[in-house]
Amino acid sequence: MVRIAGGSFAMGSSADGAAADERPVHDVRVSPFWIDVHEVTVREFAEFVAATGYVTTAEREGNSLVFRPPEGANVRDFDWSTWWEPCQGADWRHPDGPDSTIVGKEDHPVVHVSWIDATRYAEWKGLRLPTEAEWEFAARGGRDRSDPTLRDAPDACCANIWQGEFPSENTVADGYRTTSPVGALDANAFGVHDMAGNVWEWCADRYGRMTYLDRFAMGAISVDPRGVPENVGGRVERSLRGGSFLCSDVYCTGYRPSARMHATPESSFSHTGFRCVRGE
Repeated sequence: MVRIAGGSFAMGSSADGAAADERPVHDVRVSPFWIDVHEVTVREFAEFVAATGYVTTAEREGNSLVFRPPEGANVRDFDWSTWWEPCQGADWRHPDGPDSTIVGKEDHPVVHVSWIDATRYAEWKGLRLPTEAEWEFAARGGRDRSDPTLRDAPDACCANIWQGEFPSENTVADGYRTTSPVGALDANAFGVHDMAGNVWEWCADRYGRMTYLDRFAMGAISVDPRGVPENVGGRVERSLRGGSFLCSDVYCTGYRPSARMHATPESSFSHTGFRCVRGE
């Protein structure tokens, strides 16, 4: 883990292309914390399973979501979300389906883990998942939101994303067609790897589309903010950050530090993992 000294920053984005849930930009202060230098790996998750006998959500339910675009698909197709399909036998041991294996991928991020799975692992380690504020602060690496590198497609040296015509051609300019080994690409200024691309990462927060607007309306700096309170009714989804190897500057700029995604706590995907934090 690496220590993040904490501090104040402008959370969110007002840049062209920023999603509605990234607005408005608002002032946030985070306390010092420690964060994993990289995502939790297959090897580390296997140690957890061996020690506890834990069975993941995908293993209990028998399937997880795998990216399977139809032949000839292009990014202009209306509903690319239909390119994800439930795959019987896909889980953390079989990332691409029942006939695949994690042999040789022990140092890659573990995938097909739900928010529930990630939380159980963190508890076993005596850690927790990061808040969105902590995650974004660490991802920015001390840079101001006006820095153009926070908006544009990252260089292949520092982010594992899709290069080429999505989803028909991946030039693999970064060297990896799917996940890359943790730490294989350059760290940011805080010494943290893979905060852009590789896999989406679960955060502790309960997702709320209007969270930023509510904070902004309070008119004061938010200190160590969290998402929607747990006692509020309605649909429960959890936030994810960081983008993945499937992100592209053509259709999905989820690799930006301010970009947000959300899913139900039971969901698991072939491009989603996590990392842990702890307070001081």
